[in-house]
Amino acid sequence: MRVHVVSAEDTRFITAAARGGKTTRLPSLNNTSFNLFGDPLVCTPRTQCAASARPESTALFVGNFLLEK
Repeated sequence: MRVHVVSAEDTRFITAAARGGKTTRLPSLNNTSFNLFGDPLVCTPRTQCAASARPESTALFVGNFLLEK
């Protein structure tokens, strides 16, 4: 795992970490590859929606939007 530090001016990540921290009590984000075992890497909005529809997926950031099941 690699640590990435963002500046306070990057409000998208700061806001996302704060929102996650309300639930987990740990204001941080995990960044991982977005592909599921046996599937190709997610490279288009269509494959992103298909991967997000699977039961293993609970939330998805698309630009500035958070989509939750």
